[in-house]
Amino acid sequence: MQDYIEGDLMEVYAVRLRMKGKRKADLRFMLDVLMLFRPGIIRSLTTSERINPTIMFRSNFRIALRNLWKNKASTIINVFGLTAGITSCLLIALFIQQEMSFDVFQSKKKRIARVVMEYSFEGGKESNKGTFTSTKVAPVFSRTFPEVEKGIRMYNGSAILRQGDNLVNERSFMYADSSFFNTFDHEMIEGKAATALDGPFKIVLTESTAKRYFGNERALGKIIPTNDEKYSYEVTGVMRDYPQNSQIQFDFLASFSSMGENQEDTYFNANYTTYLLLKDENSIYTLQEKLHPFMEKEMKGSGASIHYYLEPFETIHLYSPYSAFVPNTSLRYLYILGGVAILIIVIVCFTYINLSTAKSIERAREVGIRKVSGAVKSQLFWQFIGESFVLCSLSVIVSFAAASLFLPSFNVLITKNLQLKDLFTPLFMLLTFGATLLVSLIAGGYPALVLSGLQPARVLKGVFKNTSSAKWLQQSLIVFQFAISVFLIIATIVIQSQLHFIRNAKLGYDRQHVLRIPIGWGMGYDKVSTIKRELKTNAQVIDISRGGNSPVNISSGYSMRTPDMPKDEVISVNANPVDEDYIKVNGLQLIAGTDFSEQDMKDVATEVWEDKKFHYILNESAAKRLGWTPEQAIGQNLHLNGPGIIVGVIKDFNFQSMRNTINP
Repeated sequence: MQDYIEGDLMEVYAVRLRMKGKRKADLRFMLDVLMLFRPGIIRSLTTSERINPTIMFRSNFRIALRNLWKNKASTIINVFGLTAGITSCLLIALFIQQEMSFDVFQSKKKRIARVVMEYSFEGGKESNKGTFTSTKVAPVFSRTFPEVEKGIRMYNGSAILRQGDNLVNERSFMYADSSFFNTFDHEMIEGKAATALDGPFKIVLTESTAKRYFGNERALGKIIPTNDEKYSYEVTGVMRDYPQNSQIQFDFLASFSSMGENQEDTYFNANYTTYLLLKDENSIYTLQEKLHPFMEKEMKGSGASIHYYLEPFETIHLYSPYSAFVPNTSLRYLYILGGVAILIIVIVCFTYINLSTAKSIERAREVGIRKVSGAVKSQLFWQFIGESFVLCSLSVIVSFAAASLFLPSFNVLITKNLQLKDLFTPLFMLLTFGATLLVSLIAGGYPALVLSGLQPARVLKGVFKNTSSAKWLQQSLIVFQFAISVFLIIATIVIQSQLHFIRNAKLGYDRQHVLRIPIGWGMGYDKVSTIKRELKTNAQVIDISRGGNSPVNISSGYSMRTPDMPKDEVISVNANPVDEDYIKVNGLQLIAGTDFSEQDMKDVATEVWEDKKFHYILNESAAKRLGWTPEQAIGQNLHLNGPGIIVGVIKDFNFQSMRNTINP
């Protein structure tokens, strides 16, 4: 029966009870109830009073803000803890998002494969494997296998170009076949992609490079001379810069024919990267099966074995052990970082739970009064969850501001140029909102259950205290939180120790006192000698040398042979063109023979190829590979870049990962 009808009957019953006694009052009450039964006054057994959710939400929101403002110290501590954890997770998420999104914009990524070469000798006892191939691979594969639509040869090098009156050493200078634009997505601003790389000394600039060289002028048709002005590149196109999450990065893209003779008669001169555009996605499997017998036939009688393997383009960045034109990232590292982010969130949630539970005694009287006033457990529960959500939302907002503040330092640490705007995608914002709700429920759920479950009578009497189960949970959370913290601290110490070992390991050369200045190998010997003389006038400069690469990055893809080796047999080696001071300046140890002399440099600097006289210094591994002791190697004839004589042998040093065997 409706409340107002029931109230009237009870008032009449009370009057009759006083005037006529209990028996008559009871009989008249039952009769009145039966006489008043009508559908309109009967209250439903399943329907409770409707509560406006908007009003309740507004009320809970106001109460949450008041409580947070009232408990300023607790609010600041919780916001600071949540902000620190969420900021760390945002930076980690930004890095993971960048790495996971590599090359997603390439529409043909499922049809592109990179060629990996494995070269073995002495019946497979020794072998090398890497992404460098000869210029012969792309045209031969395109002609031979119907699965291949196009082959693309690429070479990542450098060039010294003239920018007005200045010489600029451009380190992001790439050569590629004209089929590049038919394979990789691009956006041309000026010029036609179909013909941009046809013919030698044609070049396509990125948009940022075109502005750097020509400002707001139209770059198409402009001429960019090299340092000695023997050659000049004609700008045949300008394209949009590739995004950061692309394996292929360059400022200049020159026609492959600009490199001169392509040496398509051999598989051994492996200095180039080869990509294949396949007819369809499944062609990679059928083509891979054909490559092994094909190369067995090609290499028959050569005394060496070369095999090629195909890597799907879209798997290179996260799964390949061989980097492309930018360093790869292991998927395992991303999983580790994701796990660390989860542990950080768990720690801050546990901290919030413990602090909120510890404050429950102060909130107990409030809960008791609310329950006495008619509040039910579910209302109180969602009120406290609302407080948790407001706190988490505030922390998320502050975290985005903190992430933008720390992002420049984070970029320096990881040597990238991440931008916070990359996170502002509909999917990520939806995930952020969902994560905020989840953290609010996890962090605020237990304190809300504890507080909403308090008994008002005990609370108002002042006998409330934490139950043993609550204490056990608090202690468990503290122990678990401490264990996670110890794990992260130990992991940090291990990583720091590993980095310290890498920084201080004895690699066989001087890493502490040598400064590297890129000037480009195209500069003539006389000009370099002049630069060296000028720099030596500085009292801080002890000595100066010149080399194609630093000792830590010696190029692979070269091959050497001696006159007594079979005609078609070669040994794959790493090589570095250097001057007469390189060994001394870099702290390398000469163990046999002599260093290069000034005359040796002049012998190889002549412009007539037939007049060049080459001199070589080997490392111990190269001498051993040729079957000589360091002393026996001196004076031996060797063909590497050209026919020459071995004048010295140096002690082995690490020019690759310390996990790898030192190569010749």
